[in-house]
Amino acid sequence: MNKNFIIICLLCSCINLTAQNIVIEGVIKDSERKEALPYANIFLQENYFGTVSNQNEQFKIIIPEEKRNDSLVISFIGYKTQTLSISKIKNPLKVFLKADLVPLNEVIITGYTAESIIKKAIKKIPSNNFSKPYKFTGFYRVTSKKDHSYIHLSEAVFEIYQSKIDKPKEQFKLEKMRAIKDEKASQGIELGLQPKIIFDFDIVNNLDAIDLLNKKGLRQHIFKIEGTELINGKETYKISFDQKDIKKAGYKGYMLIDKETLAFVYFDYGLSPKGVSYYKFGDVAARALMKIVGVKIDISKNNYKISYKKIKNKYYLNNVGNDATLTFKSKRQHFNFSTDTRVDYLVTKIENDSVFPFSNDETLGKRKLIEEQNSIYDTKFWEDYTIILPINDFNEIAKKIRSEQ
Repeated sequence: MNKNFIIICLLCSCINLTAQNIVIEGVIKDSERKEALPYANIFLQENYFGTVSNQNEQFKIIIPEEKRNDSLVISFIGYKTQTLSISKIKNPLKVFLKADLVPLNEVIITGYTAESIIKKAIKKIPSNNFSKPYKFTGFYRVTSKKDHSYIHLSEAVFEIYQSKIDKPKEQFKLEKMRAIKDEKASQGIELGLQPKIIFDFDIVNNLDAIDLLNKKGLRQHIFKIEGTELINGKETYKISFDQKDIKKAGYKGYMLIDKETLAFVYFDYGLSPKGVSYYKFGDVAARALMKIVGVKIDISKNNYKISYKKIKNKYYLNNVGNDATLTFKSKRQHFNFSTDTRVDYLVTKIENDSVFPFSNDETLGKRKLIEEQNSIYDTKFWEDYTIILPINDFNEIAKKIRSEQ
């Protein structure tokens, strides 16, 4: 029987102590409105190790005991950064961030156009972003809903090795993964991520992943300076963009570029309404496969929030959020349904001293579906990992999906 193979890019009175780790839990809110600040950054000051708050403002970070004398930094775009001594923190930690406003005279920018700033920033990528080999630990969660009910959920912890010197290399090593899918509701379509998609989320270091910062993308979009934003107390150029009036798929949103270093630090964008009808899902190989199995995929939303973080003198990918709405159609197998898919991807730890590539037998091929690897179910699955806290309980969702199959 033919199988459709479609990839979708898709808080005790003191700090909790385990034998080896310090666990800090809490919430991040706006100090005036007391509203949640989702995807605020929480990280160690001296060593890159961190997480982000979830959509309900909650976070949890597991810190090695040897980092007890470090400080915890909490930051959010447009807000004043707070730094707290880890040894003085008590759970639950409640952090209220104050807005960091840019004086009006600071938003007047002269001498540069949006295009010239972007081109200068692109030229500085080799000096601003990583070049020498490094490894990082990452985590992602993918959820897919059909008619407001979960039909797929997967989570993974993995390591990535990257280098841009000597022999440029990207390697993906899976540490732990679990996944559940409603086979009937998904019509046999495979839902999840490939290592290649994980790599392509880092658009600054993969300029051709989408047509925005490469030569083609620069020609097809209109860019405009909107003013400045503050990130960790530093000013950035805010540059909006939208595709030109052409019969092609493009993007609409904004990016933030550090004024001092000209490094790309944040992107918030999605498919432009002007060209969404021209968007083609997947690459050439994926489209050829879809044609063979008689499946067509249309996409009506594909929104991204991508954040970069400066560690010492280099910028690295920090976290990614992706929301997509896709429609699957097959005349041959008589189905037509849509899914709302959410991807949350977080870099939790970076090592850039004395790192070496993985052996070939440790790595997963770029186009292998991660969700097809060994999967387990365990109520203490992520007990030793720093992750983005879930909004809904994985095990409850898994139980419900199993009961409906």
